[in-house]
Amino acid sequence: MYIFPDEIRKAYESQPIAMVCDQLIDAGQKPRAVELPEEREQLIREWFEPEQPGNTGAIGRTCICAGATLHLIRPFGFRTDEKSLRRAGLDYWPRLGVRDYLNYNDFLQQHADARIWYLTTKGCRRIDEATYRDGDFLMFGKESAGIPGEILRSAPDRCIRIPMVEGERSLNLSNAVAIALYEALRQVGYAGME
Repeated sequence: MYIFPDEIRKAYESQPIAMVCDQLIDAGQKPRAVELPEEREQLIREWFEPEQPGNTGAIGRTCICAGATLHLIRPFGFRTDEKSLRRAGLDYWPRLGVRDYLNYNDFLQQHADARIWYLTTKGCRRIDEATYRDGDFLMFGKESAGIPGEILRSAPDRCIRIPMVEGERSLNLSNAVAIALYEALRQVGYAGME
């Protein structure tokens, strides 16, 4: 469950959270007096399969600052009830545009025409060698295993990496998200940002 004011929670309690987020955005309502960002085509959107609430919180804050929507694919490695979110320091979660999917196939069904860039240490190109467009997705895998191999093999030309010195395994996921998201935003001219 996500954190919404009581009157909004009661009005939508029987509906799935992705639907609630869509309705809140479409209706222009303001959870806790802060407007959820609209899903706009000029935004580079990102999503990943989360395991750790701390990383999810840091990535959520990056998304808020970048005006990006966070797309989360289940299963999660943590609870999303109000008490768990508060413990992880996610008191700003209501300001974040979040989409929630049951699994990877659910995401693909809802975004059949999506152009997805897969961030992996196995990528053949660096993130600055990709050409991003408005509405692209950046996919990050779960902290413990990355993106599954079968997904990476489905689009090898869209597998990209952040350059690192030889011999190092990987960056912290929240740092990797910030680096890649801001490279994509730089390429599209930081649309809607100061």
